[in-house]
Amino acid sequence: QNWKANQIEATAKAVGATTVKKKKEKRVGLHLSACKYAVLRYIAKACNMNVIEDDEDLEAVNFNVMWADTVIPLDRLSEFQPWQKFNHYPSMYNITRKLNLSITMSKMQKAL
Repeated sequence: QNWKANQIEATAKAVGATTVKKKKEKRVGLHLSACKYAVLRYIAKACNMNVIEDDEDLEAVNFNVMWADTVIPLDRLSEFQPWQKFNHYPSMYNITRKLNLSITMSKMQKAL
């Protein structure tokens, strides 16, 4: 990416252009206010992601991924934009807990 910008700038100077507009680099926003694990913050900063810690920023649409340790309420999930992602989904405990998974599998087998 950087060599392209340098090449474009060099070409513009050779041609005699006075101003060259550089594209603003878009950073991925990662919302971590509901996450207690420091490793995610470390990885996000290492990957040059924009880390958002404030819970009030949920109303401001400036993050791409929300990472939380628990499931968020459906009313908050319904406010997400189509391009925003979340690391949990509603009723995920039905397949992630062994007892609930066995109950769900039994119901599916009876239905078939």
